[in-house]
Amino acid sequence: MEDKNLSFLTHFQELRLRVIISLACVASACAGMYFFSPSILDNFIKPAGNLVFIHPGEAFWANVALAFWAGLAVSLPVIFFQIWKFISSALRSSEKKYVLLFGVMSLLLFIGGGLLGYFLILPISIKFLFAFGSDSLVPMISVGNYIGFAGGLIFIFGSVFQLPLIIVFLTKISLIKPKTLSDRRREVVLVIFITAAFFTPPDVITQMLMAGPLLILYEVSIILSKLVVSPKGSADKERSNRVKDEN
Repeated sequence: MEDKNLSFLTHFQELRLRVIISLACVASACAGMYFFSPSILDNFIKPAGNLVFIHPGEAFWANVALAFWAGLAVSLPVIFFQIWKFISSALRSSEKKYVLLFGVMSLLLFIGGGLLGYFLILPISIKFLFAFGSDSLVPMISVGNYIGFAGGLIFIFGSVFQLPLIIVFLTKISLIKPKTLSDRRREVVLVIFITAAFFTPPDVITQMLMAGPLLILYEVSIILSKLVVSPKGSADKERSNRVKDEN
């Protein structure tokens, strides 16, 4: 019992250290990016055109919010490194060699998902939602609302692009099997559409724009999980199970 408590305490201290390092990096990056927020803002609002602010402090807090998103983006290499370093503490030595690779792939997938969200999904969503305007209903979007909407959308797309990597990693450490992924396809499709409806604005177009890539990513995940499963390892496991049954 004492060893278990000691092990738990060690992992908790490790987690706290990783969180502190990540938060310190994000705070420093946000403070630095604040000085560049006006120029970043000019480019960030292009999909929506001209915006307004409806109370005196909104423009200031919009710059603060933008500095946060920019600082978070700049800190991603450190954050992903800390996440995978923490995970590696629970892995066997033979599995730790994949940590650096998975860390780099996490960053690239997040960037890819974020770029897709900004350059494709965000303009389509804005155009679709603005189409509901009329002569008597003129769209005047405040800068604070736009940054919250756009920043959240980009961050969500970057996050969901981690799906293949997570599934491959779980397959690699034998916590999930490719056959299970294929057999549970219907349930996963339902979960994907529920997730898309929860994380996107209440319109069908944006929901489909998120659900579509997620479905593709899931199918890619199944293919990759089959590739990373070692036939030799599976045969050895079956042989070991057969010996246990015979005994």
